[in-house]
This record gives sequence, structure tokens and C-alpha cells, in this order.
Amino acid sequence: MSADKMESRIKGVFRGWTGSTRFHLTNGETWVQTDSSYFRIPPVLNPRVEIKKLIMGYVLRVRGYGEQVFVTRVR
Repeated sequence: MSADKMESRIKGVFRGWTGSTRFHLTNGETWVQTDSSYFRIPPVLNPRVEIKKLIMGYVLRVRGYGEQVFVTRVR
């Protein structure tokens, strides 16, 4: 995995994001949503995610869904 892209899993049950969501990953990192987007899905346990660095910051994508959210790492 390059420095511009990483993969992990969200810890526990995931239902989407709501404007100020914190994402706790199984690798110990915590990321927080920085945009105001809203996305809901049926509950998923420990979904795989990809975090990618773009010019304007980082985006988080849940594997299997076409949505993405801007995030920043807080831990």
C-alpha cells in the first residue's frame, strides 16, 4: 500500500455517516468526517475501507459502495 492510499476495516457495526462521524479503524487509527455529507446503509459489520490522499485532503470509501466522504486523521 502506498503512502497515498491505505486499507483497513471500520471497527464494529457501520451504518454510514451523518455530517460529523468518527471512523474507528481496526489498525488503531481514528478519522473524522470533514464535510457535511450524509450517507446511510443497512448495518454492516467491520466493513473494509480505503483511505486515499487527494489534492484537497483525504477521502474514505467503504468497499462495495460508490460513496466517499472527506476525512482527517485525529489518532
